[in-house]
Amino acid sequence: MALPSSGVLTLNDIQTEFGGTNPIDLSEYYRGGGLVPDSALNAAIPTSGVISVSDFYGAANLLNLDFTVQGAVVNRANGTFTGVSIGTADASRMVVIQGGSASGSGTLTAPTSVTIGGITAGLVRNTNNYVAYAKVPTGTTATIVISGGSGTYTTQIYTLNTVNTAPTQNLIATRSIAANTNGSSTMTQNPVDTEGVFIWGGWFQGAGPGSPPRAGTGLSTSNSSGVTLRLNWNSSIHAGFMGYSECTTTDSRTATSSGFNNPAKGPATLYSAFTYFQAN
Repeated sequence: MALPSSGVLTLNDIQTEFGGTNPIDLSEYYRGGGLVPDSALNAAIPTSGVISVSDFYGAANLLNLDFTVQGAVVNRANGTFTGVSIGTADASRMVVIQGGSASGSGTLTAPTSVTIGGITAGLVRNTNNYVAYAKVPTGTTATIVISGGSGTYTTQIYTLNTVNTAPTQNLIATRSIAANTNGSSTMTQNPVDTEGVFIWGGWFQGAGPGSPPRAGTGLSTSNSSGVTLRLNWNSSIHAGFMGYSECTTTDSRTATSSGFNNPAKGPATLYSAFTYFQAN
């Protein structure tokens, strides 16, 4: 709950909003210093120097998501990658790696471990796609180590701000799709937050040559902002797709991975990995 924008405002009000210890000292409450998030709501609060109670009118213990696409960095499921951009250092920064298979030949296996700047990442992993995440508060670049996978992958780096240490929700889904049939997997987040983002992907495993996935294969969402695709790859047998959708409402929203199986062949499989991250 935000502090009042006018009228009486006390040190106790500030401590109730942001926490801290007694005796209360305003020097605890510099923006970005640990107690007060560096967000648009708190722009009037200084990061150093002179600070006063009046700087806190309208302030709140809330983060902006500040979701940023840092760029693709690798094209395989194993390796050590140095000097990878992870954006601006921040105590609330979550670094997210999304991997989607972009090859229809050979063995395709999602990694079993990822470290970012020496920090072991959490891993939401299906057979052929994954999302790895870690809170990395320092540095503007990092060494990323990806292990245990095989095949050709497109790998995307994102950063966001969150008070959490893991996704608010995640889901691994495997769906068998009969010939001449549409199939899909969906994760629902209710409610979403205006400072939230879905990051998810899928891998459509066809039944053999001559059975390409057809129209409808890919990602969709009930978010009004739609899907921003980072990978949308198809071969004569398989398809790989991954992307994200930032939230603009506070109602129930869905993220869906789907595919249509060619009528000429047997069952296919849709592998999906879903995550939803929220700032607060």
